[in-house]
Amino acid sequence: MTILDDVSYRSNPDPPTVLIGANGSGENHVVCARRWGLIPVSRGRITLGRTGGFRRRRGVRYLLQRPVMLRRSAAGNVHYALGAAGVPRAEHDPRTANLLALVGLEGLQRRPARQLSGGEQQRLALARALARDPAVLFLDEPTASLDPYATKAIEDVVRAVTGRVGSRS
Repeated sequence: MTILDDVSYRSNPDPPTVLIGANGSGENHVVCARRWGLIPVSRGRITLGRTGGFRRRRGVRYLLQRPVMLRRSAAGNVHYALGAAGVPRAEHDPRTANLLALVGLEGLQRRPARQLSGGEQQRLALARALARDPAVLFLDEPTASLDPYATKAIEDVVRAVTGRVGSRS
C-alpha cells in the first residue's frame, strides 16, 4: 500500500507555513515520517531548515492530538520542559509564568495537569512545546474533540505565536 508518492514541497522559514489536509490525508507523514522513524523513506530525503536536518539549535516540537500530561502541576509540566531544554533554573519561574499566561492558564499553575479539562491540557501541552523555543512546531489536529471555546483559545495562541515569530525577522 502506497501512503505517499512523489511529494515535493519547499518553504521559507518565515512567515510560518501551514500544511493542512483532510483527516488522514498524510500531512504528518510528509513532515514527520523520517524524524520519528514511523515509516522508512524509500527514496529522496526529508530535510528541514538550512542545516539540512531536524537538529537545528532550537529544534522541532510536535504537539500531539492527545498530549500526555506528566504527573505534576501545570507549572511542573512547563518546568520539566524548560529543564529538558537546558534553561537555567533561575529562569524557570518567570518563563513558566509567561508561557502559562500566553496560553491562558494563569491562575492554574498549581492544579494537577491531569485534572485540567481537555482544552486546558492541550494549551498546557502547547506551552510545554513553546518552552523549548522551537524553530518549527508541528500541530497534529490540536483542536480535535474540543468545544468551540477551547478551539478558539488554541487558535488564538497559535495566531499570537505566529505573529511573534513573524516579527522576529
